[in-house]
Amino acid sequence: MIDIPATSALTNRPAADVLGLLDAALALQVLVRRGASFEFRHDLLREVLEDDLPLVERAALHLRIAQYREATTPDRLSDIARHRLAALPLGDPTAALVAAEAAAVVAVQGLAAEDAASWYEQALAVAESSVDRGRLLLGAGRAWFLSGQRDRAIERCVEAAELAQRAGDADRLARAALALPESPDVRWLPLVRSWCESALAGLPEADSALRAQVLAQLALTDIFIPESSRLLDLSAQALAMAERMTMPCGSHCGPGRSPAPLRKVRQSGGH
Repeated sequence: MIDIPATSALTNRPAADVLGLLDAALALQVLVRRGASFEFRHDLLREVLEDDLPLVERAALHLRIAQYREATTPDRLSDIARHRLAALPLGDPTAALVAAEAAAVVAVQGLAAEDAASWYEQALAVAESSVDRGRLLLGAGRAWFLSGQRDRAIERCVEAAELAQRAGDADRLARAALALPESPDVRWLPLVRSWCESALAGLPEADSALRAQVLAQLALTDIFIPESSRLLDLSAQALAMAERMTMPCGSHCGPGRSPAPLRKVRQSGGH
């Protein structure tokens, strides 16, 4: 759909001039009119016209559109992300990453997991720091898991865990272990067990929501991969810590419910 106010602002032409140009495009059958809206007759026409622009001009146009959307309709996150990414290398790569990640979060909230995974992957393509890449890899892993693509989900989470291990970051390693709490995959659980054990060795011993969840996740691996009587001890530690803290739910539970690993421990009869 042709946004007339946006076209007017971006081309520095009065709206009347823009309407005149649209009339000419209608006469050439490049555009069609649907009610008060104008659209390209075929997406291919739009793509060909865009591809004909010199690279610098095309990137500059995408950047102007992104900046216009940020100033006028900042809630159009996917549009902003698309234009910020298409503008690169012009514009700020960090702004493009932030926009793509924001679009991914909204897509997850809207139950559009494949769209979310795509946005995370595009953000990863411009991410440089280990911290950014680790966070985005976990977001992508979670989104791929929700879209039913378990292999890709595990692959992304493994990459995030490896980054955390190279950095010696127990906090990030713990979050990798917690990324797919619903997965009983036999390829996944041995990895999670190892990550949980390493993370617990590096996390502060004081009570914390993260430590309680890692304890619970480690207990869960023992449900599927029995490890002597450790299950009861781990689940008791996790539940006791959560109760001492009156632990908030976090992102994986609803009102009045425990985080996913703790709920599963309760359901398993570990308490």
